[in-house]
Amino acid sequence: MDENSGTTTTDSKGSNIGTLTDNADWTTGKINSGIIFDGNGDDVTFGNILNDPFGTGCSYWTVSAWIYPTALQATQSNHGTRNCFIAKASDSYNDNLELGITDDGKLHVYIDAGSGSSQDTYDDYGVSSSIPLDEWTFIAVRYDNGDVDVLIDDA
Repeated sequence: MDENSGTTTTDSKGSNIGTLTDNADWTTGKINSGIIFDGNGDDVTFGNILNDPFGTGCSYWTVSAWIYPTALQATQSNHGTRNCFIAKASDSYNDNLELGITDDGKLHVYIDAGSGSSQDTYDDYGVSSSIPLDEWTFIAVRYDNGDVDVLIDDA
């Protein structure tokens, strides 16, 4: 993120504006600035800009981030994702995508690939401590027509 103050951030195109909520605040990032979340309801909300990539006509997408977890918590989403750091919701109670960290430091990926509970898929990626505390870790998740590839740092 290029910004390092204020209550908004924009994507690399400069057209999608995210609003920092609650206690989300600026910090030093891996590259440029980052945002720190205390785990108490704070987030960056981009509105419905991601609805089309998860709509009925989309069959591929990629999400990536540098993360720096400092603590793991026992709370979880209604889909069982703990330490959720990226989520895309279709409404206030049901997410289409959740990325989180398991108790043993693996990347947890939940994807609602279609209507009905039979389309919900999730899995944990990496080995124990793949995502350590107090260190920068790069993650990328690629979805292509039901195939999921995950990159954690260089593995």
